[in-house]
Amino acid sequence: MEVCLRPWTIEDATALAAALNNKNVLRNMRDGYPFPFMEKNAREMIRSFLLMDRKKCIVLAIEADGAAAGSIGATFGENIHSHSAEIG
Repeated sequence: MEVCLRPWTIEDATALAAALNNKNVLRNMRDGYPFPFMEKNAREMIRSFLLMDRKKCIVLAIEADGAAAGSIGATFGENIHSHSAEIG
């Protein structure tokens, strides 16, 4: 299996919707995700990732065997935390 981190693309919406439309996956996510999670929800989410200020937050797709399989992000701190980030 080949795994890499890369920017999200709108074309990943199908894979993201399939992952988040699984109750076993969704139960390990933050509250607030709709169920069922549709492709339109995935496109909206990906658009929000692409519009984020990369100086404050970076969200990347985890690609496994050529398809988006998950997500990882880093939110950079401010003030005395400006040299650290929260990873999720």
